[in-house]
Amino acid sequence: MNINLIDTLLEEQPFIDTETKTILSNINYSQVLGQSIPIKDKSELVIFASHLDQINNEQYLRDGRSRFGNGYNGYEYRPSNKYRDAWNVFGLDRLIISKKLLEFFMYRCEIYSIKKLFSMSPDIFRGDRKDVSIRAYYIIIDKFNNLRESEDGYLVYGESGSKIRYGKFINMINEMFQNGDTMYHKYRVKEIERSVDLYKARFNTSDYKICVLTGEDILYGYNREYQAYRGDTMLHQSCMNGKQSYLKLYTKNKKKIHLLVITDKDDKIVSRNLIWRLKKYNNFLFDRVYAADNFIERSIRELAESENWIMRNGTASIDSIKKINNEDGTVESIPGKTIKIKLNFFGFIRYPYLDTMLYQRIWSRTLTNKRYNRFMWRYDSTGGNRKLRFFRS
Repeated sequence: MNINLIDTLLEEQPFIDTETKTILSNINYSQVLGQSIPIKDKSELVIFASHLDQINNEQYLRDGRSRFGNGYNGYEYRPSNKYRDAWNVFGLDRLIISKKLLEFFMYRCEIYSIKKLFSMSPDIFRGDRKDVSIRAYYIIIDKFNNLRESEDGYLVYGESGSKIRYGKFINMINEMFQNGDTMYHKYRVKEIERSVDLYKARFNTSDYKICVLTGEDILYGYNREYQAYRGDTMLHQSCMNGKQSYLKLYTKNKKKIHLLVITDKDDKIVSRNLIWRLKKYNNFLFDRVYAADNFIERSIRELAESENWIMRNGTASIDSIKKINNEDGTVESIPGKTIKIKLNFFGFIRYPYLDTMLYQRIWSRTLTNKRYNRFMWRYDSTGGNRKLRFFRS
């Protein structure tokens, strides 16, 4: 894919079904991100200990040191048996687990507790934590033997095929290891959220569709009636929800402002973000994401990075400006971090809250992310007004 992705989505512009109140699109989100993984590839079960030793043999492949002083550099295995020995010493080598799931726990989940479980050494059983650690491991082995994944993203365990959500499972593991240490749990909260996001992203992308709205259709993205409710998320709490009368700046500049929308399997909106067409750079500004799930936001940002779109960082600033050549696809980094876009403001009496392009010279029709010292409009009001600033305040 290239910079034409947005144009392609606009050409296949989804239509709004006013009867069923859904946004329709034929573009599958997993196809866009390339993250679709056949479920059958995840079903291979392995005995944990033996497979782990193989993984570690591969992991310990390192550059060999120079030999005999002649500067020769080769590759050699540096196997380690400490992980396998721990499982054998304590009789914990009975766990049967999905190969894909094991690899995820080992290298992708980013959780200290799970990594400790699947790469433990005898040292972990020493000291005051010995009894707790051994008991925790035995609980996992006895209860969650034959651990695999279902097509809907659950963890399936035991011969009976009981199900548990990944987030609940990993929180349970975390509680086992914290052993009453509240600080331990506090420092693991973000790791758990990150791990759950990563896990969800492996399964759920096929359930979502991507489309780009323009003109009056943008208003649907700000209507809670069309949004999936998943708690008090960024999407649900957005200050512009239900304030369609403030959004004429978007609907009247349909060639320059678009709305990227993600819908779930029920055709409900789970994410939205503005896209500003910057003709000067033949590129798009990828604005703040309002999503109902963290993993969706993370995946969308990965899409933007893969397309070399310009992105805002945590604030209204821009980390880098990229100019894209459509003929050969080359990307040129432009000095400076200020972007501008000229828009039509004629006849507006209400204005939206803007996250990035929130400044405007009083005498200009250009929005920018650069804050001026004086004589500027500022678009950071949730009441439909723009603030006049003669001096910096």
